[in-house]
Amino acid sequence: MYLVLVFVVGALTFVCGQAHPDHGTGCDVAIRLEKLLADLTSRVDDLEKQRQVDHKKISDLRREIDEIKIENHGLKTELDDMTTVRTRRSLNPVPQPSTLDKEVDDTQAPTVHIKNGTRHTLKEGDTTLVDTGKTNRVGRTRNSPSDNKISHITDRVGEFPRDPTAFYARMGNNLNDVVRGQVIHFDKIVTNNGEHYDKNSGVFTCAEEGTYFFSWTLYTPNNHWVDSELVKNGEPIAWFRTGDSQFYEASSTTALVKLFPGDRVWTRVRDGPYGADLVALVSMFCGFKI
Repeated sequence: MYLVLVFVVGALTFVCGQAHPDHGTGCDVAIRLEKLLADLTSRVDDLEKQRQVDHKKISDLRREIDEIKIENHGLKTELDDMTTVRTRRSLNPVPQPSTLDKEVDDTQAPTVHIKNGTRHTLKEGDTTLVDTGKTNRVGRTRNSPSDNKISHITDRVGEFPRDPTAFYARMGNNLNDVVRGQVIHFDKIVTNNGEHYDKNSGVFTCAEEGTYFFSWTLYTPNNHWVDSELVKNGEPIAWFRTGDSQFYEASSTTALVKLFPGDRVWTRVRDGPYGADLVALVSMFCGFKI
């Protein structure tokens, strides 16, 4: 419609230039149409400026929503940890010393009293008593050195986790019109040992101090590009660019990060043009404790 109006104005202007001076009607119409065209152009410019302002407001709102989600996830994690501690304490109360423990002095070897008045002392490591029918009271026997070694080895083996912290998640659906600061959600979980990665917020929360390996891959359509970054507690620590070519393109990078309990790690959009998309085909995010 806009092009048709421009064509009509041009035609009338040409006719006005060829018309006789006494015939000014066509010229008046051309002048009015030119003014109308100028007004429409001005309105289009105003609408474009307003669209850019609205787009910026939407981007800011998305960023605030993502920050609120991350904060809520952190609070939920703290609440879950507190609930777990209380549950463990209620299920495993601190044992109280028994009456037998109070009666027997661990610094002395236990004794056996026989009915005929003879007193015998048990040697350390004894586990069998002969003629138990004549015994009035038997104290505890100490563990042998071999028992202590076995217990020590068992305790050490129990310190190693059977299933170390690790996660691997893929992007379930394409992300269209991504904006700067937007959290990239990888919501299709493949592996999540320890349940420390939240698919709803896209955030990994550290539960154990150590060095962690992270990697993420993004896939963009042709003529699209996106800069993404890995974030630790809101601070960028690694980034890369993918796309900006005539073909579909995938890019990835890795990072080694020292984490402490409560630290949070996620990926987000660092920069990109308006209307940039991310394709879910091979986009992924993973991490594990070394």
